[in-house]
Amino acid sequence: MSRWIAIRTQARQVRVWVMDAQKLMARHVVARGGLSLTGVMDAIRPEIEPYMQAGAAMPVICAGAGDTPSILTPAAPQPPQAMPPHDPRLALFVLPGLKQARPADVIRSGIVQIAGFIAAHEGWDGVLCLPETRSLWVHISAGEVVSFRSFMTPEISDLLITRSSLAPLLQAKDWNADAFTEALNDAMSRPENLAAALSMLQTQQPDSATTRARVSGLLIGMELAAARAYWLGQNVAIVGAGPQAAQYRAALTGQGVPTVITDSEEMSLRGFIRAYEELKQ
Repeated sequence: MSRWIAIRTQARQVRVWVMDAQKLMARHVVARGGLSLTGVMDAIRPEIEPYMQAGAAMPVICAGAGDTPSILTPAAPQPPQAMPPHDPRLALFVLPGLKQARPADVIRSGIVQIAGFIAAHEGWDGVLCLPETRSLWVHISAGEVVSFRSFMTPEISDLLITRSSLAPLLQAKDWNADAFTEALNDAMSRPENLAAALSMLQTQQPDSATTRARVSGLLIGMELAAARAYWLGQNVAIVGAGPQAAQYRAALTGQGVPTVITDSEEMSLRGFIRAYEELKQ
């Protein structure tokens, strides 16, 4: 049987892809995340139950569960590891994450996108930027992750948009590109002024499109200032989608850094397919 399941768990959701060999059959999103492996399997059971069959152990490959083992960098993405089954109809595997001693950091769900990018770009040397609920900067050389840094920038942005006193000013769909660039440059040259700059927005209350663009520019600019060693003079590829990836690309382009964007779901599927093929070897 060539049917198998790929699972990627993140801070707020679990993504499930139903595969037939290398062909995508269906996708599901469960609005829960940050779970242990047992919690992940319990959360997605209603979605995968229709595909399970008695007498056949369907492979399930999971990336990002909170209790997934991690190996120390520098290292290449690792083959899937077998785990105790939660159901006799399933053969459960996890993709080990990566950890770093100095500065202490860990990659869990992002490992499958990194593996997919490496599989799709053999011999590529440079830096990946993965902006999701966290943003990751990952230095890749000779098919290995050499080092990485993570930032909570996207989560901070989400908290400001949904829960802060600035939230009523941050609901615009429109975008002021000039305000974004100006705020980005301000934050890169004076990142210590972030809190004061946000307070000034609350006092001045410019239009919503300007306010939202300035907040994004300030947060991404502060991140770029801290991650300068990763992107300066490097090949940079952004693994992402939608406005968030476009904002990071605009920020880097403004610093004279050419970038390419690769789709985050495509890289996830490539990484999972690579893992599935490793299981058959």
